[in-house]
Amino acid sequence: MLFLPDWNLSLFCIPGCRNNNFIQYLTNYYKNKDNIKQINLNDGIWKIDSINKQPIFIRVDKSYKIVFIRNPLARIYDIYKNIDEYPTLKQIPHNTLDQFVETLFVNREKILNTSNPEFVKMFSLLHSQLKILTKEDNQIPFDLMVVDDDFTSQSLDNITKKFNLPSKNYIQFKKDLEKMIPDDYMVEYSENAIKMVYLMYQDDFDHFDFSLHQVPKSMIPMQPLNRNRNPVITIITPTLGNPSIIRLKKALMSETVPFIHIILWDKNRVKNAIEPSSLEDERTFCYQFNHPYHKFPNQRNDVWLRAIGTTLTNTPYLTFFDDDTWPNRNHLETVVNYLIQHNLDYTYCKRRMWEDTSLVNNSTETRQTFRDALYLKEIGVDNFEATGELNKFGYTLLDNSSIYLKLDTARKLGQMFLDNQVYGDDRLSKAFLDDNNAESKKLDQVLVNHVAKPQLVDFFKNHIVTNI
Repeated sequence: MLFLPDWNLSLFCIPGCRNNNFIQYLTNYYKNKDNIKQINLNDGIWKIDSINKQPIFIRVDKSYKIVFIRNPLARIYDIYKNIDEYPTLKQIPHNTLDQFVETLFVNREKILNTSNPEFVKMFSLLHSQLKILTKEDNQIPFDLMVVDDDFTSQSLDNITKKFNLPSKNYIQFKKDLEKMIPDDYMVEYSENAIKMVYLMYQDDFDHFDFSLHQVPKSMIPMQPLNRNRNPVITIITPTLGNPSIIRLKKALMSETVPFIHIILWDKNRVKNAIEPSSLEDERTFCYQFNHPYHKFPNQRNDVWLRAIGTTLTNTPYLTFFDDDTWPNRNHLETVVNYLIQHNLDYTYCKRRMWEDTSLVNNSTETRQTFRDALYLKEIGVDNFEATGELNKFGYTLLDNSSIYLKLDTARKLGQMFLDNQVYGDDRLSKAFLDDNNAESKKLDQVLVNHVAKPQLVDFFKNHIVTNI
């Protein structure tokens, strides 16, 4: 971590991205200055997530933050070529790149599951960059993400313009950068080694859209989550095809509990909507339904689709996630264990609200990749409306995307949805479930993230007084 006070800028490079030309240039620029601050991994930048044993980056100042990431193939090659900088890794056979990659691949799970904190830190290269960079809420806490492999003089111009950096200091560096020929990091890779790197860092290839050299993706079998275990919970998502559903799908990839994700559609679509065929995989299933008729004024088809969804599965548990929501990392395991431990018919949790600042800026860009989620700005935790208790507005709200139910309880609730296919159906859920003697208990260990509708942003900003 390099903190540059003059520019109010922090630069963060994970292992395997240390030889970035921009970092080297800035280090040289500041080398005779007293106010440069080099922050090492031992200075509190990392903590170990007690649940996932993953190193998580902690923000340490209020400056702008830029993070550099690399194609995993380039990252492993860089570490292999600079193995002397990683004393612990020198224990791994590394006569050839193939030997180094194969040893990492064969021993990856054993190394990642070690309880030795020094090993966890030193072998952080075995974690995907996605896991290293994301917070618990699956957001990346940086102002700009730069793909190191694609760093050019144009990238330098973009960074300088975005953060108003003094341009006169890098004219020569920019000229030098234009003449640089990047390392051909593929020269020492065999086809087999490429496959192993892909399997080790599949999250990075999927989320950051890194290119896969020489070997097409179709040659490498996708490893479905918990292939040999029956699904425990079903997630129902009604949608108009909003691209934000990609964020939900990618967040669900972190779940260890086997699940089914059912996505339901009708004829209504947003402009440039995502098509069902692009979303299906071994645990995601998409169905289009056409509503036969509208019984109520201003009828909400999403309510009707949730009701249908409760009839399309037979897993022990069920939940609903709208396409503008996403869970905290690996939350389903906590939810299911809580329901079983307390023998509950349903449970519910709080929601963390976010503002989509691209809408404020009238951006029309379709943002589908994980890195594009950086435009979301946290408002805070809703502790005044969707609390499961009578609120100051005179109603009790159990938000549909923050409730988890046994299947039979969910199907009963589905009937209530059919009888009330209008906005505000979730204000009726608590009373309905109480009338059916459903056993419940609030769950405080998880949160669900919600993007506030533009017309409701001020409502949440005015009522959420603290960020929890």
